[in-house]
Amino acid sequence: ILYVGRLVRRKGVHILIEAFKILQRRGLEVKLVIGGKGYMEPFLRFMASDTDNIVFLGAVSEGTKPALFSEAKVFALPSLAGESFGVVLLEALSSGTPVVATRVGGIPEIIADGKDGLLVEPGDPEELAEAVAFLLKSPSLWSKMSLNARRKAVEKYSIDKVGRLYEETYFEALELARKVKILVK
Repeated sequence: ILYVGRLVRRKGVHILIEAFKILQRRGLEVKLVIGGKGYMEPFLRFMASDTDNIVFLGAVSEGTKPALFSEAKVFALPSLAGESFGVVLLEALSSGTPVVATRVGGIPEIIADGKDGLLVEPGDPEELAEAVAFLLKSPSLWSKMSLNARRKAVEKYSIDKVGRLYEETYFEALELARKVKILVK
């Protein structure tokens, strides 16, 4: 299980650690890799101190992210409060790593629940653990979601696709400005 992001309360990493402990109590052999820095790091390390298989990487460089995502079976984003457009979600999708994330902010606009990831309610370690376990115990579902994640990244969020969308939006704005200018005269 991989998390990459800031170690602040609203990111919900403390919920992820609780979910991880639930998975361990249920006998799942899992490892949690946490990449990032933030004011909650000492508290999170303390939370994890009674648990094996939690690794804190500290700050993660852009160059090391692809390897982390390719090694992970699941990327978790347990945010408690609104997320905007999460680039880290696109990084997970592009590597074919299924996502388990919360239904907050823009996350449900990026992750299709049951197709390229699973969405859970924020702040619920039990539901988060259930979703991760479900994905890890279902190799065929994991494979399907992995393929769907990669496909979505290529078809919807490739640099060419996003560039065309920006270009279209720019030209629409210019046309609208031209029309408004005509109306004002």
